[in-house]
Amino acid sequence: MYDPTIFCLVTAMLGDLIVVQLEHIQEVLDKWTQIDDEIWAKVIVFERNRRVAKAYARAPVLTINGSDDGFDGMR
Repeated sequence: MYDPTIFCLVTAMLGDLIVVQLEHIQEVLDKWTQIDDEIWAKVIVFERNRRVAKAYARAPVLTINGSDDGFDGMR
């Protein structure tokens, strides 16, 4: 069954997601000349629709294992 309330909520969330993605892409482009050549990715961590952390990964493979270990850019 079609629920217009859910449709509007999902549409708003997707719109917000696109804005967030564009903001982070622009942030990377603004810092492009300052970013080390060894950087493979920008990792962004969200909790409950709020960015709580970001980091640049230096390794081409990133393992997310759910531990409480900190992120050092390499593992």
